[in-house]
Amino acid sequence: MTSVSAKPPVRPAASSARRVAAVHVQGGRVRLLLANADGVGRLSNLEANSFAAADTAGLAAALGRSAPADALIRVVPSAQTVCRCVPIPADKSAAGDRAQLAAALSLLAEAELPAHVPGHRRTGGIIRPGLRGAAEAALLIAWPQRPGEPPPSPLAGDEDLEVWTPEVVALAALARAMDGASTAVYADRDSGSVAVVAAGPDRALARVLRLDNSTPDCWRAACGAAVAETRASAGLDPAPFSPDDRSQSLTMLGAARP
Repeated sequence: MTSVSAKPPVRPAASSARRVAAVHVQGGRVRLLLANADGVGRLSNLEANSFAAADTAGLAAALGRSAPADALIRVVPSAQTVCRCVPIPADKSAAGDRAQLAAALSLLAEAELPAHVPGHRRTGGIIRPGLRGAAEAALLIAWPQRPGEPPPSPLAGDEDLEVWTPEVVALAALARAMDGASTAVYADRDSGSVAVVAAGPDRALARVLRLDNSTPDCWRAACGAAVAETRASAGLDPAPFSPDDRSQSLTMLGAARP
């Protein structure tokens, strides 16, 4: 999964299965997911918890009670990230060229993303959120540091286990863990941001957008138009879409399994 780090990271050795924890701030709540992840992103032994955003002690205690995690994934809000889709070179699409493709995307991220973003806050990678046989998408991701923003405080006892990933990438990974979905949407009405991924037979897209959230009607209309446009661009039927009435909502369309 494509990830960025709040500091230059030290990565643990890769393994075929690992215990992961994911932390996502949603409005005034913090969601914690603990799971076992296999080598292709499938999840098992899930545990989910929710805490008030100010309850850092409760979150730390929940992390401490769980089996030791091999990685702690912290999700960056879409309103703080830059996401660009780029074509996958046809000669790099084969599995044997993955290392070359990763290197090429890293160079593209350095060349095409804002120059003021430090190297450890930008990256490139591949997502495959769609159903079996659907296309992949190549993403360039940046997490610019805002003026006066202090470094994030670590949650894990071992700071080197923490990585950060944008909502749009986490969304694609969740769709993948469900054996694919034609479209996945995370809409945050409070910030006016939307992350959407759509995958058709020949093209996949990922977008991070800021939309009109001035009124509930404007928000629903803007989200519906953005999702329809993204689906059409991926070669899918631009089906009607409207987020639910919660401040933050997650929607999977055409998922392989619930």
